[in-house]
Amino acid sequence: MARNSKYFVIAFFFSLFLLSGTAKAENPIVTEPTDYWFEYSETTQFIAQTYYIDGFNSDPQLWLYDEQGTLIVSVDDAIGLQSYISVEVQPGRYRLRAGTCCWQPDVWRGGNGWNERYELSFNGEPANTTSTSTSTSTTTSTTTITTTITTSANY
Repeated sequence: MARNSKYFVIAFFFSLFLLSGTAKAENPIVTEPTDYWFEYSETTQFIAQTYYIDGFNSDPQLWLYDEQGTLIVSVDDAIGLQSYISVEVQPGRYRLRAGTCCWQPDVWRGGNGWNERYELSFNGEPANTTSTSTSTSTTTSTTTITTTITTSANY
């Protein structure tokens, strides 16, 4: 019985982990290939995750690039069909592309009830954020959101 209890506890805490990362109302809803820009003045643990929206099946994929456009990491199907990135980034500017599965960042695979929309969360904010500014612009094929994060060390 102790062995079964151990597995139950492990399963319980794993489910809490998944639920603790639930979607939030302020998270952006992705409906087309979308870019999010981040700028860091210190080393940062960047995290981004996609979430299924009830009634909308989705198979998202995320790509993280440096300022020169070099791919750092791309993730598809990390948590079921949802994507999750956790990577340490050095000071600099980065672009997160939110799209759909199958390794083509400029292609949106939607239709037949799939990939109409999904929710995206990202933290990527250094612990010592002193100011944040956000601006949004839209093109016909890609939405770009720029987030600038300025940090200062607290000594």
